[in-house]
Amino acid sequence: MAQQQAHAQLAAAQAHAQAAAHAQAAHHAHMQAIAGPPLPQMPKQPEVLSEDKLQEKAQKWQQLQSKRFAEKRKFGFVDAQKEDMPPEHIRKIIRDHGDMSSRKYRHDKRVYLGALKYMPHAVMKLLENMPMPWEQIRDVKVLYHITGAITFVNEIPWVIEPVYIAQWGTMWIMMRREKRDRRHFKRMRFPPFDDEEPPLDYADNVLDVEPLEAIQIELDSEEDESVASWFYEHKPLVGTKHVNGSTYRRWNLTLPQMATLYRLANQLLTDLVDQNFFYLFDPKSFFTAKALNMAIPGGPNLNH
Repeated sequence: MAQQQAHAQLAAAQAHAQAAAHAQAAHHAHMQAIAGPPLPQMPKQPEVLSEDKLQEKAQKWQQLQSKRFAEKRKFGFVDAQKEDMPPEHIRKIIRDHGDMSSRKYRHDKRVYLGALKYMPHAVMKLLENMPMPWEQIRDVKVLYHITGAITFVNEIPWVIEPVYIAQWGTMWIMMRREKRDRRHFKRMRFPPFDDEEPPLDYADNVLDVEPLEAIQIELDSEEDESVASWFYEHKPLVGTKHVNGSTYRRWNLTLPQMATLYRLANQLLTDLVDQNFFYLFDPKSFFTAKALNMAIPGGPNLNH
């Protein structure tokens, strides 16, 4: 009996709630009909950006775009820009690292061992950029490791061919005089170093030594006037109309300059103009002979 009464009360409560909801919905619809359609929302006024804000947004956009279209680097390696340092910087590194047995350099030893792989290239670049006999000193750009482990000469010694041959032509004359007078030439005692002798320290034996004076021929102020002012310079004619730049890929010398250079280079130039004189030193002839399965008289026999 009690259960039936509870069910009846629950049904009555639900019916009352539904009736109240219907009445509320009808009231809401009636109020909306009286009020009319809802007013359209006013568009928001665009925010006026100041100059600084615009600049900031432009900078942010540029950064995003540069990141998006930048060249993808493997392993996140960034090649930092190298700043030019004064020569004293590398000299101090060399002087400080003279004795590697010190305990403070024990962490650098792995770097030194790793640098040995590149030693042949460093020696090749050093020999390639050695100052010529007509230069007392030559300033070059170098690329060096911060620990002093290895240093590369970071230049390629470009030359103008006729000028270079003429410079060595004058050297041929001057070297004969130098050898006769024994000013720059000394007889070496071999072997120069004993087996047990430690390597010479650069800072003590080389750094402060004054280089020998340059070997230069005295040029005539009238005969050699067209080349006298720049003949023995390290990079002659750079910045003039005669060359394209420091690479010397193209050069255009005047007739008096070429005539003077030819005269100065005369010792190294051959008098022979007949190409047949060099027939035993002509690779193209050997290739032709081999292709025809023949041998040039006096030349190599290529019948295998």
